[in-house]
Amino acid sequence: MKNKKMTYILLPVVIIIWGIVFYKIFIGIKSPNKAMGNVNTIIGGNDSSLFKVDTFSIINNYRDPFMNNQTNTTYKPGATHNLPIKKEAVVTSAPLKWPDIMYNGIIKSKKSPQQLVMVKINGASNFMTKGDNIAGIELLKVYKDSIVICYSGEKRTVKK
Repeated sequence: MKNKKMTYILLPVVIIIWGIVFYKIFIGIKSPNKAMGNVNTIIGGNDSSLFKVDTFSIINNYRDPFMNNQTNTTYKPGATHNLPIKKEAVVTSAPLKWPDIMYNGIIKSKKSPQQLVMVKINGASNFMTKGDNIAGIELLKVYKDSIVICYSGEKRTVKK
């Protein structure tokens, strides 16, 4: 019974609020010129007094952040800063000649967790386990579709 009384009270309040909202929208759509008014009368004054030109100058005698605390660290327009450029020696070595390697597959045993990997190195078939080293090639990781090997400190991934 209490909820029915509250419904009878709140229903007219909601209808009145929505009526006011729709009335405001209708008035805004019907006469947009009355809502805006005349711009010159609102601001007051003529067109020449609306805009004032602002002039300024930049004082650029700040420290150059890219000079790394050198002696002449302030920016001077038009001046070129001649700093010594450090060149690093590029060491080029002959590319490492990898042997021909083919990954043929995995042999798993149900009794032991160790996996045998069939690898063909320079045409010779070999069986390897993780950590084995054959002809300077060490088997590091074993996946279903690939293996990771190391040869003379360089790692590569070989896929099936």
